[in-house]
Amino acid sequence: MNAASGAKFIGFGVLTWLLPFLLAIPFYSQEGEPLYDIFLIKSVLLVFSAALGTFLIVVYFRGVRTRFVREGALLGGVWLLINWALDAALLLPLSGMDAGT
Repeated sequence: MNAASGAKFIGFGVLTWLLPFLLAIPFYSQEGEPLYDIFLIKSVLLVFSAALGTFLIVVYFRGVRTRFVREGALLGGVWLLINWALDAALLLPLSGMDAGT
């Protein structure tokens, strides 16, 4: 993996968390209360996140020429860890919950 593909690998993982987070902001009040039905919000975010993830995977795999299964497993694992880390670092403090909750 060269530096450009490594940056894409990590950068796309961050985007899978950041863009749905930014999309969610208008759906909540400043106090953190949902402005619309929570199931509508979750549905919109789920569809958006799935489409975004699919798009980013397709773009990433355009540059992959060998070891597709290995690359896909690594990609999924790293993106999952990135999303968990960003959730723990940003969403837990914003929600006022501890990690156990």
